[in-house]
Amino acid sequence: ARLLSRMPGVEVDVVDLDPGKRILATRLGFAALDAPRRDYDVAFGASGSPDEVQRAIDAVGDEGRVIELSWLGMRESRVLFGGSFHSGRKSLVASQVAHIPPFLRGRWDYERRTRLVFSLLRDPVFERHITRTVAFEDMPQFVEELCAGSSDGLSVTVRYNHHHV
Repeated sequence: ARLLSRMPGVEVDVVDLDPGKRILATRLGFAALDAPRRDYDVAFGASGSPDEVQRAIDAVGDEGRVIELSWLGMRESRVLFGGSFHSGRKSLVASQVAHIPPFLRGRWDYERRTRLVFSLLRDPVFERHITRTVAFEDMPQFVEELCAGSSDGLSVTVRYNHHHV
């Protein structure tokens, strides 16, 4: 959302059912809604909820595109491919951050992508996105919370304690 909001002509709304995430989005300077307010050109699903796929399809207008960023694992997501999906010629695309399309791999290798990410993260605005720090030794419990959907926040940093013997 942060990077998209910097593009000329792009308006970003953060739509989330979770009131805590809407509060966080508002603090970060975004319009935060519990329901879409118009037919969007593109909707990105990033909540990890199986229901978000259908909500995103319903949120885009004719010829709209849904890009699903979440990994839903083995959870099922019911998607209605009739109605507005078919008649509106909508597209559903799965995104996988570990891979990029073959036609880009020659120019955008792992090293170039990594350099770009770290150059973008030099901007101090991204520090506001870090909402929690977890000690390395607490990671098993954190991952359990994350998988159960009971972990809140946006971005997490891991704190490593170096013990000297």
